[in-house]
Amino acid sequence: MSNRSQTLDAGRIEFRPRSLLQQVESDPVCGAHMLRDDAASTVVHNGQTQFFCSSACRAQFLEDPDTYC
Repeated sequence: MSNRSQTLDAGRIEFRPRSLLQQVESDPVCGAHMLRDDAASTVVHNGQTQFFCSSACRAQFLEDPDTYC
């Protein structure tokens, strides 16, 4: 078994080490998945870091964070 995984991104295939899969986060607003380092922004809410794919999702979260946590 390979130590790399295949991900599809805009029609191309990227190979990333499996260890990066442990760094995948989900945007609590829209559900998009991203690597921690690729997040557009973050917010710490109730001691937990939330990761966002865009500033629009971050703004929506900040309007009522308890809806998403």
